Amino acid sequence: STRFSRAYVNRFFQDLQRKGKIVLVGKANAARYIPATKEAIRKTKEKVLVFRRILNNKRLAEDEVLNDIKSTTGILLQLPQNVVRIVEYSFVEMLNNAIEHSRSKTIEVWMKRYPDSVDFMVSDDGIGIFSNIMKKRRLQNELEAIQDLLKGKQTTAPKEHTGEGIFFTSKAADILLIQSSNKRLEFRTLLDDVFVKDTPYEKNGTKVTFS
Repeated sequence: STRFSRAYVNRFFQDLQRKGKIVLVGKANAARYIPATKEAIRKTKEKVLVFRRILNNKRLAEDEVLNDIKSTTGILLQLPQNVVRIVEYSFVEMLNNAIEHSRSKTIEVWMKRYPDSVDFMVSDDGIGIFSNIMKKRRLQNELEAIQDLLKGKQTTAPKEHTGEGIFFTSKAADILLIQSSNKRLEFRTLLDDVFVKDTPYEKNGTKVTFS
C-alpha cells in the first residue's frame, strides 16, 4: 500500500497523463495506465481482442465507434489490409443501418478477433428490418421483404440510402446472418448460397452477425 488516498493517486496519474507521460488504455475494470510509447501501446492493445459496448442511439456516429475499437483494442492490428478494409466497411455499414433505421434507443455492438477470423455483431431493440421494409414498401409479408432486400437496391429509406451496404457486405463476408422476428437471412459466401430460415428471435429488433 502507498498509504496515499485514492483521490491523490488519481490526481497524480491524471497529471502524468496531461503531461503525456502515460496513457489510459481500456475501459472500466480493464482500464490501465501504461507508458506513452508506441511500443508499450502496441503491446497492450495486442492483448485486447474483444470489444463490447451497449451504445445510446442518440447522436451516435458509426465512425467514432470504429475509431474506439481501433484505439483501444488490437482486433485489427497486423491483419492484411484487404481484410481490414472489409471489416471496417462492413461494420460501419451495419451499424449505420441500426442507427438510421431501427428506431432503437440502444444498440449493442460486439467484435472479436479469432485465430482465423474477425467476427462482429450489431444488435438493436427496434422495429425489425424485415418488418420495416414490409411496411415501407407495402409488401404482404416478411418473406416478400427479404426478397426485396435481396435485390440490393432498396432499404427502409430508399431516398436516404441505396441499400448497397447490406448488398456489398453480403458479398465481402464469409458469413453474414440477419435475424429479425421469425426469419433469419443467411449469406454464406463460401457456399455461394443464400438461405432463409424460420428461426424465432427471442427479442424485438434486428441482430446482424458477420464473420
